[in-house]
Amino acid sequence: VANRRYYTEEQLNRLLGVPEQRKNVAYARVSSQGQKNNLKNQMDFITQYCNAKGIILDERISDIGSGLNYRRPKWNKLLQDVEDKK
Repeated sequence: VANRRYYTEEQLNRLLGVPEQRKNVAYARVSSQGQKNNLKNQMDFITQYCNAKGIILDERISDIGSGLNYRRPKWNKLLQDVEDKK
């Protein structure tokens, strides 16, 4: 195959500036205060899943806010951290 180069994920991450040590973050959201119990259930499920897969969570983030807009400060902060390659 001519004119092709193959890179490992490690090489690609280095080229893109992705840090070697990345954080594992669990994020859960519900739309209203009335669903607060569902928020806890979501986070419990995510935590159990990660534990079963051997994934160590560095942070757990939860928001209460509509999924129809971006007025969710914790979500927006998480997205910004991803864009900033944190």
